[in-house]
Amino acid sequence: MALLRSDAYLSRRGLMSGMLALCFAAALGGCSRGSQGTSAGENIEGLLRVAMGRPAHLDPAYAREASELAVVAQVFEPLCSYDYVHDMLVCRAAESFEISDDARQLTFHLREATFHNGDAVRAADFRRAWERMLNPESNAVAMHGEAPYAYRLALIEGYEELRSGTASSLAGVSCPDDRTLVVRLARPYADYAYVLAHPALAPVPHDADEDPETFDTYPVGNGPYALEGPWSPKRTVLPLTAYEDYGAGESAIPRLRFLAYDDIAEAYADFLSGSVDVCACPVDEVENAQRLGVAEDGLTMGEGERLLVDTQLSCSYLVCNLTAPPFDNADVRRALSMAIDREALCRTVYRDLALPADDIVAPHVRGYRAGAWADTAYDAQRAADLVGALYPDEASKPHITCSYYSNGGHKGALEFIAKACQSLGFEFELEELDFDELHGRLAQGAFQLARLDAIADAPVMDSVIFPLFSSSCVGSTNYSGYANPEVDTLLEQARGTINVADRTAMLQEADDLVARELPVIPLTYAQRVVAGSDRIERLVVDPHGIAQVEGGALVDEDA
Repeated sequence: MALLRSDAYLSRRGLMSGMLALCFAAALGGCSRGSQGTSAGENIEGLLRVAMGRPAHLDPAYAREASELAVVAQVFEPLCSYDYVHDMLVCRAAESFEISDDARQLTFHLREATFHNGDAVRAADFRRAWERMLNPESNAVAMHGEAPYAYRLALIEGYEELRSGTASSLAGVSCPDDRTLVVRLARPYADYAYVLAHPALAPVPHDADEDPETFDTYPVGNGPYALEGPWSPKRTVLPLTAYEDYGAGESAIPRLRFLAYDDIAEAYADFLSGSVDVCACPVDEVENAQRLGVAEDGLTMGEGERLLVDTQLSCSYLVCNLTAPPFDNADVRRALSMAIDREALCRTVYRDLALPADDIVAPHVRGYRAGAWADTAYDAQRAADLVGALYPDEASKPHITCSYYSNGGHKGALEFIAKACQSLGFEFELEELDFDELHGRLAQGAFQLARLDAIADAPVMDSVIFPLFSSSCVGSTNYSGYANPEVDTLLEQARGTINVADRTAMLQEADDLVARELPVIPLTYAQRVVAGSDRIERLVVDPHGIAQVEGGALVDEDA
């Protein structure tokens, strides 16, 4: 059995960082005007004020947007979480866990803890939380539909049976006693603890499903902070207080206030006025914001380093349809990749708020290697030579159509890529599609080229490489139709390998094989920019945009 204790350390690469921009979804709703961070004469000692969008759900099972997860992550605590500063998986609600030698069973030992209502946190509370996300008979599913992160439980035995209604419980989850949770998987997956390290999979108390409407606005969690009262999307302030009986230590920041805004510019104006402490930084303000001092690690605010600029766990890319010309030819894919000047793309289109992608795996994912995909390097001459060898007759060059999601804000980048493609002599057309039509085309293989994002569900290579390149995922997430028996074998072997270094090496070998064939063309890594006030002594904001408030500290204003 492989053992992980709360002080265990899983090593991976050093620096650089959801997936999510801090507390702001792509579009923010609701109504608010003017400064709302601090009322006149209000005591702000021990209070951290964080700007966010307007959450619709606080039930962890239904928290999807950045603003929702930012709150839920303070109120609830999953079994484990990933510490991006120290590059380690750490136990949270669990104090230790073991993985069986066949990588199909995880046994979690829970630390002694209580919910904010004083009830003890038990293994059965995790099972209840997961079952209410899947069971079509649960009140939560009846009210809100299937939970957005329910798919994270898909590898657990009995998942499909519970989801389809042919079973009333999740067969692969058992509770030998109140502080032992056993998770049995249908197939080996040594990285599964990382998948479970998401606030949506935190435990919920007994009454969570009895009244899901109330629980969605005033949830009772097991995390370091508790809500002071029910939330309504009509409100602008969501106050939280450190939970006194939180068993993992006393917080140095006793009070937390999330402030809902319509847009990032309004929030940042309040940040500049001193009534907000943590805020996403608008593109137009980034240059001036550098006076705050850019944090060296991209994650940790502190004295002289109160601006965080770092990558998220996502990579934008072009997926090629390998089943149809011209992208059934690897040299066409290679030529297009090398014709794209990613440095110029990031500078001119993204205004340096993106980084050139040199792997489909993002920098904060364990196993990332700079420059792993050699053909992402800009080489216009080699690209032209490849195309010239393939199409000596100019008239024989193919017409290429690139499909993309019309509301994603990607047109400028794709127009840049169109010019690169046209420089090779290809006719290049952009095709705007709504979300459903785009994904319908992808599922049917009815496309040539499409622009997508690879978002790591967990900071491990498998969470990107397996869904994109395993032949078992053709027809679902493997849109390119890529199939390589050697890659399939490496991916399956890695999932059953307990040793982290060995597992990572297998995944890197699979990544190298895929890189040589280029079924997808990596483009850029998204960055997030977060500003902190001079009241912050120390605060970590992870790549998902979630502030690690319980480990933070404010400047002693009496010193």
